[in-house]
Amino acid sequence: MEELLSKSQQTLPQAFLSRADKPSLHEPVKLLDARVVPNGPRKHQMAVCVLRSFLLVDWTSLAQFFEIYRAQGVTKFYLYIQSMSPEVDAFLKLYQKSDDLDLELISWGPLPKTASTSENDPNLQIDRGELALSMNDCVLRSRGIAKYTIWSDFDEIVVVLNNLTLFEMIEKQRASSNKSGSYVIPGSFAHYEVIFSHCMEHIKRSN
Repeated sequence: MEELLSKSQQTLPQAFLSRADKPSLHEPVKLLDARVVPNGPRKHQMAVCVLRSFLLVDWTSLAQFFEIYRAQGVTKFYLYIQSMSPEVDAFLKLYQKSDDLDLELISWGPLPKTASTSENDPNLQIDRGELALSMNDCVLRSRGIAKYTIWSDFDEIVVVLNNLTLFEMIEKQRASSNKSGSYVIPGSFAHYEVIFSHCMEHIKRSN
């Protein structure tokens, strides 16, 4: 363990998991270096974590999500995917090829079960506790990569006043008081109404 945590250790050792019923079976585990160099540089200023998405089919909401947060100063995205449609998969691959952001997809499948009965299905017993697990996982993934990490969902939009980005607002707040370990953004419901007659009038003027 001392060698694993040593700052002079350039490469992490190999790690494996074995099952109690099959001790001879060793599955390799990819280790991520979550150590942080004090006052060291970060590759990204802001990162966003989207926790456990399943049955994801609406790719149009993803476009809005990415572009809004990019405008707020986010350049790193972590998406925990359990299941998605082929259209969403193709759309995410387009963003993965982008040069001005870094999109990381984490496979977050259900826990394995050994019986077909619901009483023995661990996925029905965790009661959304896996959300806390994915949050902790994202903290460890991003702590040495980004200066700030945001937890959000695809339908959550951050609106910042005074012509500031979210990153600029947090930096301004931190400059006045650097003792805060986290920030909470108050949430509220927003409703946008589009009147059909006004849309038709605009279309006629455009033609």
